[in-house]
Amino acid sequence: MMSESKFRHEDAGAETRGRGASRGGRRNDGYDAFISYSHEKDSVLAKALQSELQAFARPWYRPRALRIFRDETSLSATPGLWPTIQQALEVSDWFVLMASPVSAESKWVKDEVEWWLRHRSPDRILLALTDGEICWSGDDFDWSTTNAIPPLLSGVFSHEPFWIDLRKLRSIATLEQVDSKEQPRLGDIVAEFAAPIRGQDKDTLVGDHIRYQRKTRRLVQAVITALTGLLLVAVVAAAAAVAQANNANVQRQAALLQRDIATSRQLAANSELESGRDPQLAALLSSAAFVVHDTPEARTSMVHRLGDQASQRAHPQKFLSAHAGVVKTVAFSGDGRVLAAGGDKIVLWDAVAGTQLATLPGSARKLAFSPKGNMLAVCDQTKVTLWSIPQRAQIASFPCGPLGSAIAYSPDGKRLAVGGQDITTIVVWDIAKHVKLATLAMPPSPASPSEGLGIRALAFSPDGSLLIADSNYHGPVVWDVDKAQLALSLSASEQCGVLSIALSPDGGIIGAGCSAHSAMIMLWDARKGTELARMQADGDVDALHFSPDGNTLASADSANHVTLWDITKFTRIDTLKAHTDAVTDVAFSPDGQTLASSSDDTNIIRWKLGTRSPLSSTSLPDAGSPVAFNLSGNLLLAAFAKNRSNASVWDVIRRVQVAKLPSEDSPLGFTADGRVLVVHKGNFTVWDLAHGGRTALGVPPAAVSVGGGPYGARPVALSRDGREMATVIGDGTKLVVWDLGRDIQMATLPAPEGISSIAFGSDSKTLSAGESGGPIVVWDVPHAKKLAEFPVDTLGGSIVTVTSSPDGHTLASLQPAGQPQTPSGCFGCEVILWSLDRRARIATLAGHTFQPGDVAFSPDSQTVVSAAAGEIILWSVAQRAPMAKLILASGPLVYSPNGRILASTSRNNAITLWDTDPASWRRTLCTIADRDLTPAEWNAYLPERPYRHVCAN
Repeated sequence: MMSESKFRHEDAGAETRGRGASRGGRRNDGYDAFISYSHEKDSVLAKALQSELQAFARPWYRPRALRIFRDETSLSATPGLWPTIQQALEVSDWFVLMASPVSAESKWVKDEVEWWLRHRSPDRILLALTDGEICWSGDDFDWSTTNAIPPLLSGVFSHEPFWIDLRKLRSIATLEQVDSKEQPRLGDIVAEFAAPIRGQDKDTLVGDHIRYQRKTRRLVQAVITALTGLLLVAVVAAAAAVAQANNANVQRQAALLQRDIATSRQLAANSELESGRDPQLAALLSSAAFVVHDTPEARTSMVHRLGDQASQRAHPQKFLSAHAGVVKTVAFSGDGRVLAAGGDKIVLWDAVAGTQLATLPGSARKLAFSPKGNMLAVCDQTKVTLWSIPQRAQIASFPCGPLGSAIAYSPDGKRLAVGGQDITTIVVWDIAKHVKLATLAMPPSPASPSEGLGIRALAFSPDGSLLIADSNYHGPVVWDVDKAQLALSLSASEQCGVLSIALSPDGGIIGAGCSAHSAMIMLWDARKGTELARMQADGDVDALHFSPDGNTLASADSANHVTLWDITKFTRIDTLKAHTDAVTDVAFSPDGQTLASSSDDTNIIRWKLGTRSPLSSTSLPDAGSPVAFNLSGNLLLAAFAKNRSNASVWDVIRRVQVAKLPSEDSPLGFTADGRVLVVHKGNFTVWDLAHGGRTALGVPPAAVSVGGGPYGARPVALSRDGREMATVIGDGTKLVVWDLGRDIQMATLPAPEGISSIAFGSDSKTLSAGESGGPIVVWDVPHAKKLAEFPVDTLGGSIVTVTSSPDGHTLASLQPAGQPQTPSGCFGCEVILWSLDRRARIATLAGHTFQPGDVAFSPDSQTVVSAAAGEIILWSVAQRAPMAKLILASGPLVYSPNGRILASTSRNNAITLWDTDPASWRRTLCTIADRDLTPAEWNAYLPERPYRHVCAN
């Protein structure tokens, strides 16, 4: 077909030519018929007719019964297209004309008809009327009526040609859309066309078509049956294979999980082993254990690395790692903002953030800040250089001794004392004028006048009139600086060998650190020159430094220790073990809260002093005791414990009080919709914090004598979602579960012996009750049925507290006060764990020195925490062992819903918020370590795993 505006050409039978000759005798590469049609009007019908002719009476094994050419290429009408059309006409046996007024006017249809009339017989033309009219009259068409065929066909036929009326089918898109009533007629139409083309009579052809269809249908059914069977076999095999693959994958994942758990436990064990030798590495190994897998052992190890309050008065706050070699000296600026460290290089640190501020050129053996903190004196092997800290620029230099002598600023910052170049003199310089003010000659050693180690330590008195110096193997000497005269010489032990000196802030005590021959620290009254005490150290005491209040002395020794001494009692307070090589220097911050130490291990450690644990994140002053968090965890309800009054609500993110309740209200917790549940004059009431106002609940009252719960009130428990409440009513022998949202009673449970403690399980469907003087009973609330009963012989005591783990597997209770003495030597000081699955007692946790009054599970059920007077213990549920003891804290205990915060009571009516997030513990340890595991360390402890960062970012 060709149309005037748009032409299509495609060899519709794109299959390879050369199949067997057709019944009409066409060549192997020819066509049985050529369809000429108007693309504009009959493209869909022509395509459908081609398809039906090729499929009619076709055996199943042949791709088509006839090979029909139909041009369907969308091309412009160009002269170059005609040869292709002509070639198809030349190899076609029949000419099928889709007759319509549009095709009759088509130039290309006319050309195709004209070519056929010139080269083929008109007897091989078949007409398919799709529109218009065809009318035969005698020996030719009636051209007054006929308009569907080209006039070229006038007088061509000797008799009426074969034609079929397809006009009823013109509106269809495909032959599949033919109405079911028209299907027989459609088959008849296709047979009419196919019969002459295939050289068969119509009835025989229709019979063949029906027979082939039946054979094909039977074959298809057989194939479907066979394929269905094969499919079933394949599905079963595939399902088995998938099941095996899934099982293998599950086993592989289980094996990987067990490997990770084992590796985590081993890393935690290695951390414990390294803690005494290399605390920095131990902190990283604990972090690595948690990164590999969150095991109880990893958590316990991290808490141990963060420090146990009961064992240390200080803990490493940060390792500062910037030096490749030994670090010889450290010093704080007067305002405490800058920490300087000297060794192979000079590094200035932000003393608060622990970040590097600058690196100054050169090396240092001694450092000293001016009193104002704007200048830093650095002594290397030959000279003292003065640096401007704000400008990071050198402003002056002075000669010093060859061994890197000591330096000291006068209190007014105008003079600088420096060990002389001949190692036995001290030179006092006027800094502004750069002139010598005095040269002080040290007394010779009794053993040899030339024997000495140089001037290792200097200190001015508070008024600047005196200068104290070590004197090699003598005791310290005191100079009158203005007179340049020796004012006092202190006698040290013959075995001392003074290596360091320090003067208390008030100028009243002089301390001297001795060599390892005696490993002593000697103290003198600076005014009287009398010896006050001798304290035994652990090695060469290379540095001493008094705290700003003068009550504590810090020493650095060659045994890798920093030691804190109580100067009021002349006793050792604590030994800080975190360095892995000799400690070379120590320095207190001006506020006395921080201590810095340097070491031959290339590290500086910033120690946090005091008993506050790294787990303690902050406190809420004058808040009383914690009662409950809201469901989102941003608000904390608090009250004063004595009478549970003066309740308040705190925003724990901003650390501010956001609401205060009337003094007569005793708070119990938050409801699901954020209201506060309180007891108001013996009745349960809810407060709307957002809009104000109180709504009374219909919970039945209890007798005044019922007081088994905390603070003498009747026991009460809220479900974890804040939707239900449980309490006793009447004379205390009945438990009710109350729907707080609908204000209706949900269940009533018997409690003939009375109740001392109540706790909901993982949901409101289970409830645990500690009966006064009797067992712990676990209830199925909806069915009012006992699920379990744990016998407890109270021996005259009572169950103080019972609580359920959020996962519903474990109960924790406190040992009744009437129980006999426990292994810890304390009556009623044990925490008992019960398995709800096994209905049995599974652990007894002993470690309190006082009887605990509260116990709580973490939201992930991995930790149980108990509180006694002045101490809280975190226990690992899996390990059945303590993780940490937190002192100066007590109950009540309240976890935030996400488990990241534990609130407890501390001194002075403050609430302490403890960091209980293991991920935060890892970040803190990484901050303290100030580095990551090196590839070498990783390979040493995890040789079969590819390297990964433990402390990324």
